[in-house]
Amino acid sequence: MYVSTISSIITPMKLLSDNIIKRRRIMQIILLAFFVFAAIYPETASAGSSKKENLDYRRMMLKNDHLEAGNIYYKIEMYEKAVDQFERALEIDPQDKKAAALLDAAKNKMGIALKPVMPREEEKRLKKLEAERERGVRLEAKKREAEEAAIKKAKAREAISEAKRERQAEEKTRREASNASKAVSKTTSPAKEEKALAPVEPLPEEPVQIKPVDESEKAVSEAPAVEQTQPVQAPPAKEEKEILPVTPAEKPVQTPPVKEEKEILPKTSAEEPVQTAAPDKSEKAPSLIPGKTGSAEPVVVNGDKVEYFHEQKRVIGVGNVSIEYKDVLLTCEKITVYLDTREAIAEGNVRVAQKGAFFTGDKVSYNFDTRQASVIDGYLNANPFYGRAKEVSKVANKDQFNLDYGYMTTCDLDKPHYRIQSKQVKIYLGDKVVAHHIFFFVGKVPIFYFPYYVQPLNEKKMHITVIPGNRKEWGYYALTSFRYYLDDKNKGDFLLDYRSKKGLAAGINHYYTVPNMGNGAFKVYYADDNGKAAFDHMGPEQTRYRYQARHDWDMAEDTGTKVTFEFNKLSDPNVIKDYFYNEYEELGTIPDNYLSIVTQKSEYSSEFMVRKSFNNFYNVVERMPEYKFDIPNLKLLKDQPLYYKLNSSAVYLNYAPATTTYQNNVFTNITPQPKDVNTARVDVYNQISYAARVFKALNLTPYAGVEETYYSKNIWDDKNLIRGIFKAGLDASIKFYKTYNVTSDFMGLNINNLRHVITPTANYYYSHQPTISKNNLNQFDAIDTLTSQNGVVLGLENRLQTKRLEGGQMKSVDLATLYITSDWAFTQDNGNTTIKYGKFKTLDFELDLIPYSWAYLVAKASINTKTNALQTSSVDLVSTGGDKWNLSAGYRYAKISTGLTSLFTNGWDTQDWNQGVSTGLTNLFTMDGMYKISEKWRIRAYERFNIKNVSFQEQEYTISRDLHCWIGEFTYNYRSNGDQSLWFVLKLKAFPDYPVGLKRTYSRPRFGSTSTGNIQ
Repeated sequence: MYVSTISSIITPMKLLSDNIIKRRRIMQIILLAFFVFAAIYPETASAGSSKKENLDYRRMMLKNDHLEAGNIYYKIEMYEKAVDQFERALEIDPQDKKAAALLDAAKNKMGIALKPVMPREEEKRLKKLEAERERGVRLEAKKREAEEAAIKKAKAREAISEAKRERQAEEKTRREASNASKAVSKTTSPAKEEKALAPVEPLPEEPVQIKPVDESEKAVSEAPAVEQTQPVQAPPAKEEKEILPVTPAEKPVQTPPVKEEKEILPKTSAEEPVQTAAPDKSEKAPSLIPGKTGSAEPVVVNGDKVEYFHEQKRVIGVGNVSIEYKDVLLTCEKITVYLDTREAIAEGNVRVAQKGAFFTGDKVSYNFDTRQASVIDGYLNANPFYGRAKEVSKVANKDQFNLDYGYMTTCDLDKPHYRIQSKQVKIYLGDKVVAHHIFFFVGKVPIFYFPYYVQPLNEKKMHITVIPGNRKEWGYYALTSFRYYLDDKNKGDFLLDYRSKKGLAAGINHYYTVPNMGNGAFKVYYADDNGKAAFDHMGPEQTRYRYQARHDWDMAEDTGTKVTFEFNKLSDPNVIKDYFYNEYEELGTIPDNYLSIVTQKSEYSSEFMVRKSFNNFYNVVERMPEYKFDIPNLKLLKDQPLYYKLNSSAVYLNYAPATTTYQNNVFTNITPQPKDVNTARVDVYNQISYAARVFKALNLTPYAGVEETYYSKNIWDDKNLIRGIFKAGLDASIKFYKTYNVTSDFMGLNINNLRHVITPTANYYYSHQPTISKNNLNQFDAIDTLTSQNGVVLGLENRLQTKRLEGGQMKSVDLATLYITSDWAFTQDNGNTTIKYGKFKTLDFELDLIPYSWAYLVAKASINTKTNALQTSSVDLVSTGGDKWNLSAGYRYAKISTGLTSLFTNGWDTQDWNQGVSTGLTNLFTMDGMYKISEKWRIRAYERFNIKNVSFQEQEYTISRDLHCWIGEFTYNYRSNGDQSLWFVLKLKAFPDYPVGLKRTYSRPRFGSTSTGNIQ
């Protein structure tokens, strides 16, 4: 475009110069003719002046309508320049047909553009001629526009109301946790009467100096409007004073009704101006700033007074300004929006809310397209963090805020209890906070310096942890943890611990993520036990350690494959118990070393496993390797319920016994050294079943199968043996139910009809005597212990249901469920199938009561039918009152012998099991409760009471104090062996996770659980 314009100017000048030089006489004749023509027709020479005067007159007539004048005069001036250009071209070359055609077109368009500025009477006369014909069309169009405007207003008001409700709910929670007084600050403009300001956020403890306005910014803010409008004058500098903090929840930003309406429509064409109907003063409407090409959403400016300046292409709003654009809500006292760049300069109590965060300041620069912002002396609220800085900026097209020369904290007070101060703090919404060279302040006192700080927002663990305490086995101790953050995929903790009776210990826990290959962790812990740093030496000096690695990889969903790897190497069998006691009790004493690849699909499942022993003080059955392949139930016939089932495995088994013992911190070799026992085994079980329904209610599923097992050798070293077992059985079940028309809210049970469902079941099983006795095999697992069986498992399920309103719909819920099961075993005569007599093995009960959504009870019991005595029982009651209180109570009873390996495992832990084996009886009561005394104080108690010995086996008490942005916890723990522990934790409310596994937890049963298991 620029090249063609320059060419159009240079070419006529060159032609003119050539003509002057070569045809000087011809030019003299032409000039003489021009002056003669002007003398004969003087009115022609003055036409341009007359046209200009007429145009100025019409401009004066429309001086009050900036929008219409701006659109029209912009085009008129453009056409005038084009006419002048083409006329000059024709003066140089009268034969230029292209210039002549363009000149006619420009004059025609200028005439069209001049039509709207015709005298009022002429304009009315012309419009009246077409009024009758276009009346219906205009009325219909106006009606549609009014409906669309009403819809837009309703949506805008609803969105603003929703934003206000969300802010009020968010700030209500903060206000309840805050004990600081809140006040409303007022500022006074020198040119206006004093009026209340919108709520502002807390300033730093010292007033921040306002940065002088840049000359370029000053030029923009003071740019003149069109000549009929008084330019906007920058207000005189206000006296700097400290403003008391006010939370947004106390006084949400109000959007007043618009006092002046203006509608700015986007241009539809460069040739024809947009026709704008005269506004209806009775209908209030905001000002619309059209988006860029391709943008469907304009910027809606609401304010007491909104003006549009065409020549400068800007909109100015004054008084109670609010703009809602997509997910952004901006409020201020004055705003200037530039149409070309879509940038806005907001002044006076500015607040910009976006995506769970908002920032405030006296002056904010904001771009509605890139969402880039800059605030001088700004405040940022990005839950859970708050920050103040000399400049707060938002990065374009990113959810990232930068705080330059400021601080960050989770305390919302004007003078925060603590803060992290740095040259620049970067906050990535919903992701992390990053800062370099930070100082950690408590009040006004600097406590720590760190060269690098990262706090992920998706974690609930503090960055720095220090836990002091006292314990019988450790003495006085301090456990410290520092979180490091390399990037989003690599982070971890540095551990540095001191125990007066043991000495120094250090470790590192590194957590990583491999893109498309899962995540895992490396953990290393070293302790200089009884080293030089220990005050009270409890034994010989030795180095104790623990290495742990784990990786989990869920492959693509279509493969259904999960890979798990775990490695554990210990210095001795007691290192976990001595340094990680809760992990020892909850996870057991023997850590595992294995690699597992499991594929689970609807048609089949497979598993590849390798298990290896790396600690010579444990007895381990190694699998080097093992492969399993199972087909759950494959339908063989399309129209018949005939199913095939396969369970198969191939494994090389090696029993690696312990070669050393560890007592009194000393290793001793076992003599003579035990030898490994190994064999190769292939096991295949094929089964056919048929699922039938009789009398439309009775479900019968008979099945039969053969299990064959290959052994490379037996205990007598015989080679290549195959064991065979025939299995058969029948599963039967039937369901009865009755509905009772009962409606009651007695004790808040909310009962809407009752349905009682009874489901009796019977599962008959038969296994023939194996071709090889289990006494001739090395017994590695349950497959090697198979023997003949003949019995039936009888079950009766009673379920009481009602309907309750959930999610707007009535849904069935279980109020109570009672399971009764028993295993009846038939006795055979010399392996024959002739039944002589039978007996029950055990009688098992389980009761689940769920009367309320906030409380449930699970009770279990097992009766030994041979002695008619209770063998095991447990009762668990769990209830919660939300944040006010919660209670968990449990009872455990068991007669335990060293040969007993089957127990109900929900709620049992290693300590229960170990004590039961040593005493022959477990009879314990366990309780864990929390009560909130006030808004600031709460207490917690954990009890483990041995009913047999009438003594407390373990007690733990915690009292916590809400310190506004911190929570202080003091805990006392006592065990029956005389071990006492005291510790104190100060943790942030924003990151409440307990950093170190010291606290005891009540082992609650799974909600509605019916599972049982084994303790190995």
